[in-house]
Amino acid sequence: MLVRYVIHEYVQRLFVNSTDALDFSNEALTTVLDQFEYSDGSAFDYADSTTERWCEGVRSVMREIGVLEDQQTVVGDPPSLGDVPLLVAMDYSYEEGGDEWFESPVGLQYLFQPSDRWEELYDRVARTDAWEYVELHGSLQLRPTDEPYAWISERGAE
Repeated sequence: MLVRYVIHEYVQRLFVNSTDALDFSNEALTTVLDQFEYSDGSAFDYADSTTERWCEGVRSVMREIGVLEDQQTVVGDPPSLGDVPLLVAMDYSYEEGGDEWFESPVGLQYLFQPSDRWEELYDRVARTDAWEYVELHGSLQLRPTDEPYAWISERGAE
């Protein structure tokens, strides 16, 4: 739950502040943790050593997904997306974002994709069989060709 909170809050701050650098230093992560409040109203309050290990764990995940390069790096770049993560992010954005999903695709945000890459990613996903541009009311809209995630069963049959 704590990791989910931190990533969600981090992504929200990232897009509000429009920063290019993905800073996963202890200081940056602790700033987010300091805002955390448990359901009983108590605040995040752990020993410094526990917080440091927790921050290292988050950085480890960021290395796994390609945001951070190596063990010493704490500032990274948005990762490259393969087709499957892109499709999942788009389907998630479409399902969770309501009518405004296109302007604020939460799935792409959770994968640390900056807004200046969204158009490129929209065009890329439209070149798959799972998504297409459709003309509705005189404007092009990006939509799944079927139900979101339907492409998963199609890929499984291949």
